[in-house]
Amino acid sequence: MQKTKLIDQVRNILRVRHYSYETEKTYIRWIKRYIFYHNKRHPREMGEQEISDFLTNLALARKYPNVAMDWGWQFVFPSIHRSIDPRSGIERRHHLHKSMLPRHIRRAVREAVICKKVTTHTFRHSGVYPALDAGQLISWRTVTISVPSRNFSVIHPVR
Repeated sequence: MQKTKLIDQVRNILRVRHYSYETEKTYIRWIKRYIFYHNKRHPREMGEQEISDFLTNLALARKYPNVAMDWGWQFVFPSIHRSIDPRSGIERRHHLHKSMLPRHIRRAVREAVICKKVTTHTFRHSGVYPALDAGQLISWRTVTISVPSRNFSVIHPVR
């Protein structure tokens, strides 16, 4: 005797209970979406955690539909590598590892022959934050020269 597929079982139950055809299509579409979200794993292999993951992802996708385009959600220091999300199969870019920015700062300080200790915290007092607040884009390749008048328009690249 051949096993009935899950989708066919759902269809049969919905038809016996006289659900409308549109309701049947909607149920099947959501079941397929759930299964595909979890890389085609059968629902009997999944439990409460998988349901929670799916619903959380669904809620965030609805609450923030333009998250991929919204500047506020973008990484200030994106990784140069992309990765594939194992659950959804979507290609994504993540942020740099937390050790990368201090490493680049140390290299820039060494190349600029600056004798003082410079860390990421140094930028808190250097005028970078006010420049960012003013809407200027500051990359790790640039150094802001903070002048008493707080004119942040002078930006020189590190050589």
